[in-house]
Amino acid sequence: MPMLMFGLSQMLLNPAAAAEGDTFTPYYSSGLVYDSNLLRIDDDNSSRVGGESGRSDTLKKNLLGIDINWQYSRQKLLVKAAVSDNDFQRFNTLDYQGRYLKTQWNWQLGNYLSGNVGQTYNRALASFNDIRGLSGNLREQQNRFFNLNWLIHPRWQGKLSYTGREVKYDEAIQRIGDFQSDNISVGLDYLTPKGSRVGFSLSQEAGQYPNRTVTEVSTIDDGYTQNTASVVVDWQYSVKTSFQMQTAYVSRDYDNLPERDYGAFDKRLSMTYKPTVKTRLKLSVFDETYPRDDLQASVSENFGQSLKLSWLPTAKLTLAANYRRESREDIDDPGFVSGPVAQRQDDNDSFAFSLNYEPHPQLDFTAGYKRLERESSLPLGDFDADIFSLTATIKM
Repeated sequence: MPMLMFGLSQMLLNPAAAAEGDTFTPYYSSGLVYDSNLLRIDDDNSSRVGGESGRSDTLKKNLLGIDINWQYSRQKLLVKAAVSDNDFQRFNTLDYQGRYLKTQWNWQLGNYLSGNVGQTYNRALASFNDIRGLSGNLREQQNRFFNLNWLIHPRWQGKLSYTGREVKYDEAIQRIGDFQSDNISVGLDYLTPKGSRVGFSLSQEAGQYPNRTVTEVSTIDDGYTQNTASVVVDWQYSVKTSFQMQTAYVSRDYDNLPERDYGAFDKRLSMTYKPTVKTRLKLSVFDETYPRDDLQASVSENFGQSLKLSWLPTAKLTLAANYRRESREDIDDPGFVSGPVAQRQDDNDSFAFSLNYEPHPQLDFTAGYKRLERESSLPLGDFDADIFSLTATIKM
């Protein structure tokens, strides 16, 4: 922190040394979002929610923000801040004011030490994909981060990083999900002259749920320690094609309930292809684990594929499309259930398309469409939704 304060003070005392091209950009945007199934309700569920029989809603969003990009010598300061009003036409109990702030200092000391330090804060309504009901989804998320890279040798680079995370919910019904964690990671990368990289890292994360009370009959814990060992390979096969491979062994130990402890291997393989400077395609396949708080399981296995495509047909037009298919399956029994219990299985499909048009450097329009589908073994766990959006932004 003293290093951060020193760097900021030097920039303030020497504004004339700021590099040409620094930007200070206020902006305003207004948008509409139509969601055919905002609360992700199953087609077979005939119950009324909040006195409403319909499932669709339209959101009006007005946002005022500012972007700052300020460079002093080899240091760079980035700031993004925004406030928003979000008004729903039907389920107006969900109306809220959103806030976002990100500050980041990209620092460089000499020719061998570099990294960044900063924080992000976001207050927004979370997705209803896994939470049912009209309340409990407004949350605040704050992250703090520090990264250091040390170029020990032209071919070797050491890494040290810290990430702190905090999640808080507004509604009392969801505060059992309030969460905070600290993660420290160390690693070593081997670099090649052609831009490829092989890296190994070790990390430890300590997580806590401050509003959970553990008793003799508890089935969820209030904290854990997670250790991860990972290997990452980034192979620059050619100017147009690169491959990324990551595998990690994850071990999680809970503070009070050893029945929930688990260890698993995560795997991800991606290919990035850039046939032209205006076209980019990325294909990924993955098999990864995620912790769960279900009575029947401590961890689920998520495996699937994703495809991302971006294309700039002109300097003013950008098209992007994403497709993702993911199967989620509970893979263990933490020991709290007697007798055979069917593990939950979900199949999730999503497709998104967006079109951005920038007729002027200070004006752009974005139109988007997204399709979500889920088939679940959980009763009334299926849903589908179509989401349309239109946003206009003015930069001042």
